[in-house]
Amino acid sequence: MYVVELDRPWHETPFPFQGFEVKSAGQIDALARHCSTVFIDPHHVSAAVTGRARIDANGDASLLEAPSATAALEAGRVRLFTMLAKGPVHEYGKPTNLKRESAKAVEAFDESRRRYRKLVSALKAVKPVRAAHCRNVVEPIAVSVMRNPDALSWLSFVYKNDPQPNDRSLTTAVWASVFARYLKLGPNVLLDIASGAMLLDIGLMKVPATVRNHAGRYDARQRMAMQTHVRLGEQYLREIAEITPRVKQMQSQHHERQDGSGYPRSLEAGAIGAFGAVAAVIDSYDAMVTDAPHRPSLSSADAIGRLKRLAPRRLPELVVDQFVQALGMFPSGSLVELNTGEVAIVNAQDEKHRLRPRLLVVTDAEKNALRSAKRLALADVKAAGPDPSARWIKRGLPTGSYGIDPYQYFF
Repeated sequence: MYVVELDRPWHETPFPFQGFEVKSAGQIDALARHCSTVFIDPHHVSAAVTGRARIDANGDASLLEAPSATAALEAGRVRLFTMLAKGPVHEYGKPTNLKRESAKAVEAFDESRRRYRKLVSALKAVKPVRAAHCRNVVEPIAVSVMRNPDALSWLSFVYKNDPQPNDRSLTTAVWASVFARYLKLGPNVLLDIASGAMLLDIGLMKVPATVRNHAGRYDARQRMAMQTHVRLGEQYLREIAEITPRVKQMQSQHHERQDGSGYPRSLEAGAIGAFGAVAAVIDSYDAMVTDAPHRPSLSSADAIGRLKRLAPRRLPELVVDQFVQALGMFPSGSLVELNTGEVAIVNAQDEKHRLRPRLLVVTDAEKNALRSAKRLALADVKAAGPDPSARWIKRGLPTGSYGIDPYQYFF
């Protein structure tokens, strides 16, 4: 069986967050010593080694040695890189100062929003549009992410809390840019992936508003109407001069699934391209963390957990694993609750401690707003035990929980 979740935080046990296959009685005994309940996925039979538990000669479960885990993750990154691009990797260097980049990120997102609206107007008016116009829309976002991915990640969650309609096309482009940067894809490929992400749902413009804005579950007819947005988007892309095959594949395959349950062509794993697979994961994540008329948003942590459960049966495991590494289990800008009851905003990632990011604590244990937010680097404090100074993330929270407006704390 494959264990996907425990009844306590993973970091309090010797087992890795990503889950693992149970292959011996020794593992079952180890689980019983640490947990009362575990959750399994009967469809998950992956033999991937990333983050899995290793059984030693005595049958005890232990974490993979850090160099081996790091090597496995890097091997996965290289494998996905070679599926998406040719040539050498692009080293983006150390991220720039987060506070300075935050101001630039606001300007970048606003400029991309202005350019996106201009692009949409041109498409609706059947005016000539070229691939360069699409890349021009996402360029401000992509350039900011190249400098520092944390700023626009945080800002995306700020906009998820905005009562105005969400710019899903642009926040999806943000996650695509963050992902491409992590994979060390060159700027040209990064811009193509960001452009493709921005255009995923362009066909929704032709879907009736009564369907797009319907509250509650769709009936069969409404579901079919919504699903036409992929084919309608393909029609738009056929009119865009010089659009690349990568962008076309992302748009046409972002709702296809590994087991053939997707649409519009019911493609299975072998027929779905690498860019289509990347688009499916990015689009699924952004949809989950965005409020919709028919369902509320999930916390980022819950969305990532759902992505993990969908792999490999519906979503490609390699892409999901690498996407989680790119964003972090708790992405910058997302809300979390600590073991103390305090609520914090993830300030920035710690590349050496993916489950221990840097935080901005904004409430006390009773969820009362603090007069002044407190900075806390989880990697610098104890992660467990009776010590009252120990801090760990108990759970992720949906954007806007407890009335917290992330923009209030956005530098």
